[in-house]
Amino acid sequence: MTSLVAWVGVDSRGPASIYLVSDSRISWGSGQVWDYGRKLFTSTKYPDILGYYGDVLFPSQALGRVIDFIDADLLLDTGDLPRVRHEKIATVIKSSLKDYPLNQVTAKTFTIVYCTRENEGMAANFHLSSLKWSSADGWREEWLPIPSKSGIIRSFGSGEKPFAKWYSRWNNTKEGRTSRSVFSAFCDALHSSEDKLSGGAPQLVGIYRKDIGKTFGIIYNNERYIFGLPVTESDKLQTLEWRNSLFERCDWHTKEPLQDVQRHKRPRGLGNTL
Repeated sequence: MTSLVAWVGVDSRGPASIYLVSDSRISWGSGQVWDYGRKLFTSTKYPDILGYYGDVLFPSQALGRVIDFIDADLLLDTGDLPRVRHEKIATVIKSSLKDYPLNQVTAKTFTIVYCTRENEGMAANFHLSSLKWSSADGWREEWLPIPSKSGIIRSFGSGEKPFAKWYSRWNNTKEGRTSRSVFSAFCDALHSSEDKLSGGAPQLVGIYRKDIGKTFGIIYNNERYIFGLPVTESDKLQTLEWRNSLFERCDWHTKEPLQDVQRHKRPRGLGNTL
């Protein structure tokens, strides 16, 4: 399974950003785990991001192909409305599953979460849909409403309850109802190891009012990660926006918060620290 959370960031002018955060653990029934599995995907040309939870093998392969098609201009058109974009992506995914070995999908389930933006700047509107497969019900699709205040759109997966507990704690502080409270609550839940099927470093992607989807570098346990994979020093890392567990913007090299950005404090009384 997976811990996956979608949320919206809202400023005084309205919704300004949408994010997906996930853990990085892949687990097997034997109790074995691997904490470097990619679960989030972002286009390098368009404001489109995707993630999944549940069974790993098929969605990880399918979403990699979807992103390649999008970035090669083989799937989406610039003027496509969100529902058209969703349908085109869903068609590729559903087609890919048709010839998948039946014994590999029986009694398994997974959900793909898709976020996109319509228009730019102050005319921007964010949209989120889910595409769920189960052997019992087949395909089920849903569009989720975007809140008018900063906060979660929905949490998914086996780590949903631990996240809900930590999110409630954060919301009872003055830091509540902010993007940093969602991300920090997710990091707290992940660090607590309350869900044994979630682990590794958090992965984060997002969309702002302008430009393409964003991949974030993450400072977690004083290490650098991209899509859950630890990375060594490279000047190319400065091209990414880096965040720590308090959602502070950081210097990729020093791993410390940037000097010219707002600092975030961890509220007292939350429980175990990161």
